Amino acid sequence: TNVARFAQEAARILRPNGYLLWCDLCALEVNNTSVECFTDNGDFDIEEKIDITRNVLRALDVRSKATEDVIQRNVAAPNQAEFREFAAMPGTAAYADLRQGRIVYWRAVLRRAM
Repeated sequence: TNVARFAQEAARILRPNGYLLWCDLCALEVNNTSVECFTDNGDFDIEEKIDITRNVLRALDVRSKATEDVIQRNVAAPNQAEFREFAAMPGTAAYADLRQGRIVYWRAVLRRAM
């Protein structure tokens, strides 16, 4: 996967004990989160892994009007619904998935193994 390739490249360029901060979302029906791609080869240790979904939802709520304004000004009308979905704006399926716990947003602190 793209994340696995990124993890290999990050392991190559980071010094031992170097840190990588990672945020990503994961559907709950998937067995692993993308964070596990960093530990699969023993290249990284997870120092911290926190579910930040609630914080992300709050930010989406706070920024929804500004995001809508940007989409209306910069995106052709036929494409606006796709951009709203990509931005997980309130009222979209992506937002509902986050709100209902079907998608979780993770923040992790990873340390390059020795």
